[in-house]
Amino acid sequence: MKWQNYFPWKILQRGREYYREGNIDDLIIDGLSLEAYVFGRELYHVHVKITEGHKLAMDCSCPYNATGPCKHLAAALFLAEQEGFFDDERINELLNKNNKTFIKPSFSASDYDECIFNLAEITSKVCCTKEAYEKAKKLVQQQDVVLTACDTEENNFYSPDSKKILTARIEGYAFFSNGRYPLKIVFSEDDILAIECSVPRAQYSYFAHWSPEAKRFKFNAYLMAFLFLIDAYIKEHNPGDYTSTAGRELLELYSSKPKSLIPAMQKHANASMVQLVPRLELSEDELNLSFKIGRDKLFVVKNIPLLVKEYSFSAEHALGSKDSINFSIEKFTEAADKYYTLLREVVEEDNFRNDENMKYRSYGVPVKSIASGNSILLFGKTLDSFYELASGTKIEATCKLNDSSKKLILGFRDKNLDVTLILSPDMNKKGVFKGINVECKLPKVYQGSKFAYFADEYYLNRMDIALFNKLQPLLKHSENGKVSLKIGHKDLNRFYYQVLPELGSCAQIIEHDAAVIEKYLQPEVKFSFFLDYQQGKIFCVAKACYGEEQYNLLDALAGNMIAASRDEDEEKQLVELLHYYFNDVDMTELAFVIDKDEDVMWQFLENGVAQLMELGDVNSTDSFQRIKIHNKVSVSVGVSIDSGLMDLSLSISEISLEDLLAIIGSYKNKKKYHRLRNGDFVNITNKAVEELADMFTAMRIAPKDFVKGKMQLPAYRAFYLDKMLEQNAYLYTERDSNFRRLIKEFKVINESDFEVPPSLAKIMRNYQEYGYKWLRTLAAYGFGGVLADDMGLGKTLQSIAVLAAAKEAGEEGTSLIVCPASLIYNWQEEFTRFAPALKIILIVGTQKEREEKIAQLTGYDVAITSYDLLKRDISAYEGKTFNYEFIDEAQFIKNHTTAAAKSVKLIKSKHRFALTGTPIENRLSELWSIFDYLMPGYLYEYSCFKKELEQPIVKSNDETAAKRLKQLIAPFILRRLKKDVLNELPEKIEEVRIACFDAKQQALYDGQVVKTLKLVQSQSEEELSKSKIQILAELMRLRQICCDPGLAFSNYEGASAKRELCLEMVQSAIAGEHKVLIFSQFKSMLELLADDLQREGIGYYTITGETPKEKRLELVRAFNNDATPVFLISLKAGGTGLNLTGADVVIHYDPWWNVAAQNQATDRAHRIGQEKVVSVYKLVAKNSIEEKILKMQNDKQNLAESILSVDGRNSIFTMSKEELLNLL
Repeated sequence: MKWQNYFPWKILQRGREYYREGNIDDLIIDGLSLEAYVFGRELYHVHVKITEGHKLAMDCSCPYNATGPCKHLAAALFLAEQEGFFDDERINELLNKNNKTFIKPSFSASDYDECIFNLAEITSKVCCTKEAYEKAKKLVQQQDVVLTACDTEENNFYSPDSKKILTARIEGYAFFSNGRYPLKIVFSEDDILAIECSVPRAQYSYFAHWSPEAKRFKFNAYLMAFLFLIDAYIKEHNPGDYTSTAGRELLELYSSKPKSLIPAMQKHANASMVQLVPRLELSEDELNLSFKIGRDKLFVVKNIPLLVKEYSFSAEHALGSKDSINFSIEKFTEAADKYYTLLREVVEEDNFRNDENMKYRSYGVPVKSIASGNSILLFGKTLDSFYELASGTKIEATCKLNDSSKKLILGFRDKNLDVTLILSPDMNKKGVFKGINVECKLPKVYQGSKFAYFADEYYLNRMDIALFNKLQPLLKHSENGKVSLKIGHKDLNRFYYQVLPELGSCAQIIEHDAAVIEKYLQPEVKFSFFLDYQQGKIFCVAKACYGEEQYNLLDALAGNMIAASRDEDEEKQLVELLHYYFNDVDMTELAFVIDKDEDVMWQFLENGVAQLMELGDVNSTDSFQRIKIHNKVSVSVGVSIDSGLMDLSLSISEISLEDLLAIIGSYKNKKKYHRLRNGDFVNITNKAVEELADMFTAMRIAPKDFVKGKMQLPAYRAFYLDKMLEQNAYLYTERDSNFRRLIKEFKVINESDFEVPPSLAKIMRNYQEYGYKWLRTLAAYGFGGVLADDMGLGKTLQSIAVLAAAKEAGEEGTSLIVCPASLIYNWQEEFTRFAPALKIILIVGTQKEREEKIAQLTGYDVAITSYDLLKRDISAYEGKTFNYEFIDEAQFIKNHTTAAAKSVKLIKSKHRFALTGTPIENRLSELWSIFDYLMPGYLYEYSCFKKELEQPIVKSNDETAAKRLKQLIAPFILRRLKKDVLNELPEKIEEVRIACFDAKQQALYDGQVVKTLKLVQSQSEEELSKSKIQILAELMRLRQICCDPGLAFSNYEGASAKRELCLEMVQSAIAGEHKVLIFSQFKSMLELLADDLQREGIGYYTITGETPKEKRLELVRAFNNDATPVFLISLKAGGTGLNLTGADVVIHYDPWWNVAAQNQATDRAHRIGQEKVVSVYKLVAKNSIEEKILKMQNDKQNLAESILSVDGRNSIFTMSKEELLNLL
């Protein structure tokens, strides 16, 4: 089907752009109809339907649609075409199916013999499906379709030959979802002239003037329901007359009756607002609320949900048979409007429950259906809300309680229920005491949410919900307002000593014949406990005391007779508690015992003793009292620095250092206590122990040094220790002057005495000067550090300044720069520019030439080499010591097992620094490797780092471990972001551009997905871990198909969605006088793009991994200075070290797993020297692995951001089977 013929070419092109940008949301295809939402200046609603003859009926909510099909419709249809909506075979099948199942309405012509309009003849061409016919009947029953107006007149507007004919114009509306949608049918005496239905997914439009003559009208359920209403209306009212227009004018001219009912209605409406008056009905089962409605005369509201619907849609509400309220012009009074709001909320909640098939309320009361009722059930928050609305008024009420019914006028007040309990002896016929009778009068109480309610003769009273809850046991036994209970002789004590005190707080107690009852009331039970400690065991003798009588609680277990007067339930509960705390019994002593189980003993001492003291009298022997619990451990820490080492001393009161070491061991084993050698317990949940254990772990203090009380540690631990002591108030500390001076100098770097070399003073920015001083301060104390500034902030310049200052200060020796091979000449150029006085040597050339240069380093200030050359030449550096060693793009040593990482660590130097914009790209182990180069041992051995920090952070999201790592590395990493320090740097705008496959490219992609899915699903996790290379190859093939199927299939001749989109963007950028960088990981993709540029006559440069290092700098200079508009760059070859501020548009043709690599590439343009806003575009194929990669980049950044505020994510090689399947 050629749907494009409906659109002008320009509109079609604009629609294609919207489609490619992914502006369509929620496309829903339902047979031959579709609807969608399209993003433009706002969100527009689009409807399209395929009709007979393969014609399109289209509508859009935008204002431009009135003049013809719009770009929003075109965009939706481009997407619909991708979904197969316009498949001819599918359309024919659905049209044929529809044709076979249509039926005609059963209107009989004889029913209209006396009517002007014969609906049977008029609707002779009307038909509908059986399903629509049945649904139409339900719509009428549910009043979801309403007829609102019928106008008849003689006119020629609808007549094709312009002759005046008698017409009937019937209007109404349909309720659908949360909206009201117009319906209209216009007909003459023998035919339908116009049809309009705007219900979503059921749109229908026909107009005889410009629509071809219809062979038949296929009505949907809403139109058919409307037709049923028209049928009934015609039969009842027989609308229309044969009076001509001229005759009607004559009649109106001489008629004394009003020409319109509207003025009268308005007059009526203005007389008074609409009232909504509540009425209550109280019964034993429930409290119901109903309403009367009207202006002066009030009518019973028979259908509350219908009233809510009518008011919501400004419809009419019938009052009896002759009057009605028109809510389009009449409104509720202020009080009525509040009641209406309550009704609306209740109806909406009831509809929700019905939708969810919730048949019973949570506390077991059956739901009262509101959908067809004239009342609502008041309970919970609805009852509370009603009381607030009605407070201060009086309303009618019908009370059907206590087997009677009466009318009341109720006011509203806050009053608690007055309850009087009458107790009297219960004697049998022989005068034997059986127990007591408990009687009281209680009215019906209705439960709200925050209050409870009861009625008397004059008020609906609101009572405290707490009182209601206390009375609930009595209320549930109330019958006809009375409660009558019996308490037997054996339960008398429980009632008097446990129940009656509770009831006494909310009721008045009256005792009849109290002396009789008192004779049978035994003394209340009291408990006593005696505790002893012998031979490592705790003993407890527990007794129940009744006045002067005492009984051991283990009597029953010992086989002793239990007196009937004892409170078995109370004693049983206490025995259960003692068994909880004690793990044994001694039947000889009739005592509960804790037999040398320290965990049980600790639990009893910590919690059990206090609980027993609440339950009775507790006495103990001196030996028990000597068992101590130390809840506080006071530790003093002394810190001093001398000769590059930090001395740490500990002292503690009451406990030896050996015991303190054991306490820390217990804490690490997650115990709550520690048992000292003297038998005392130490509560190790206190903060001092926690902080000391953390310090012990972080500082890597050897146990043998700890027990001596004095330890020596590397000075670089001072910063972490200071941060710990600063945050912890439970360790007392003494810091010597050297320690305080060290910490202070790092807190006020700006005030340091390190001056910037005069030649650079006017060049360096403030933040660069700070970075220089930070590096110098670290070097002065013998520390290393990571300068981790954002790409483009001048890490190279700050490093050069340090080396220039060293030269001026007379420091001897050569410094070494290690960098990627592509940056060797860039470093040389920067030295020439900023520090021409320094003598530089490049360790490049043949192996023999490099060895000669290494042997002759004396006299040179700086040597520059690459990671690759360093590992080849490492033996030649043996015996040489450098002043400074800087490694640039330090992520090159992220894998500590590689030769590159091992080589930089083998170099001997006085000072070591690392430069990188991304200290963490994939894993925390990369950070460890960098610090292992800077200060070996600072982050411990890797196995320890992995166990204590990396795994808890990565696998368990352990915030404590993350905080500890951050505190450890913070003093030695300086990171500034461009947005924080470069206010003058122009904005960077990032945007994702979506490309949509055509059918051919989609088929290739889907086939590869199926292949990859089978490969992944067929393997276990263990098998997958061994075949990740194969999986990666299949995923790469998917990514290649996204870029251009020609990368994966040499014989492919179809289109490439992303390639076309990219060329369009380049052309648009050039037209706007922009220069463009295009990054891709695939060299072959860059070659295809180069072909496109050549074909279009667009100039370009290219850098790939094969481009010589010297040539790269030449190309960069040329691009920044000439008019060449495009630079094609391999992501890995040109993603670092290049300054390409001549460009202001960056296109990432294909997303890479590692977002940090993409960010580095972007910052080739968005860096110091850039004067224009930089636009960054990521091209992504819709519904492909690329969208998953993009989402994964966003989801996986939290790890690195929590440590360093940099980007990072997990490698493809660490993905689980589930993660791999999620990619597909």
